[in-house]
Amino acid sequence: LAYTYVNSIRLNSEVIGVVKPNERFYASITVHSDKYVYNFNNEKLLEVDNKDGKKWMFKYKLYPYFGGNKTAPNEMKIKIKKL
Repeated sequence: LAYTYVNSIRLNSEVIGVVKPNERFYASITVHSDKYVYNFNNEKLLEVDNKDGKKWMFKYKLYPYFGGNKTAPNEMKIKIKKL
């Protein structure tokens, strides 16, 4: 699920991919001065306008969320790299 907030307003919410257990995948968010680009498995899937034109740094790194206090249904290994 890809979603973007600007000035505390949620601009979008869209499923960009599905991953099966034991399946590797690649996902990225690229920040440009005029847009955010979401990629999943090296395919550009979503572009969101950056209306204020500010190039910002990520404030939070949110890991997968399964709702409430539920744990992951399978063992997961997650690597986050800041480029």
